[in-house]
Amino acid sequence: MKSAFHESTPLTNEDCVLVFVRTNKEFDFPVHFHIDYELNFITHAQGAERIVGDHSSAISHQELVLVGPNVIHGWNAPQQSLQDVTEITIQFPRDLFSNSLIHKNAFQSIRELLAHASKGIAFSQHAITQVEPLLQAIAYNKGLDTFILLLQILRELSQSTDYTILASKQHTYDDVHNITINKVYEFIEQNYKDKITLEQIASHVNMTVISFSRLIKNRTGKTFIEFLNDYRIQISIRMLMESSKTISEITDECGFCNQANFNRFFKLKTGYTPSEYKKHVSQISHVH
Repeated sequence: MKSAFHESTPLTNEDCVLVFVRTNKEFDFPVHFHIDYELNFITHAQGAERIVGDHSSAISHQELVLVGPNVIHGWNAPQQSLQDVTEITIQFPRDLFSNSLIHKNAFQSIRELLAHASKGIAFSQHAITQVEPLLQAIAYNKGLDTFILLLQILRELSQSTDYTILASKQHTYDDVHNITINKVYEFIEQNYKDKITLEQIASHVNMTVISFSRLIKNRTGKTFIEFLNDYRIQISIRMLMESSKTISEITDECGFCNQANFNRFFKLKTGYTPSEYKKHVSQISHVH
């Protein structure tokens, strides 16, 4: 199995769906996995290498891929210079549809679609053309409309026969170390506003500091402090886009010791200062 980083998504227990819209000349998604479903619509990245499980191939002008929870996936940028690449990324929780709902007859095609996502699904240009108006609409809607549009997208894709199953078998991270990483996420989610030490989190998962540090580095490609700050930055992005809080207030609420520190980490992660991000970067939509 390919080496893959465990990525934290900003979805919370209160969310049904998150939508990210980005336009950038730089395009590179290191191979990673996360606990949520993800639908990626990418344009102007032709020649980039798509990796899903044991599958890899070059992509064309438009790319639409659905991956399930813990499926390893990523995209490597092509060698040639790119036009501005536009990405619409839709994430939704693995438990969005309860067992009692997803097993209703009306959900049969969506249930089968989500099952296929355990190997990754790439949709044809014809299928993309059918759902592109919905993808554009979901990027700029909020509230219940976003959830309804997600259902429409999944329905349309589930009724299409123009798709390719990518991996030859399931390539997921569901081992005991992944359970430990999930415990780390849960702890951070509950305590990110406070000071969290390496010793504290290692003790929480019943590991020595050395063993825990090695596990985090192997699974995320980051030190624990980098991992923690990345999570805090993701929370701060949501606050910037969804609230009227000042940058000073967000600094405090996200657990950064001072605003200069927050600004530095934020720019390293996003390429923008917090104020620039709020002004220029496209919206994040969510549903309560």
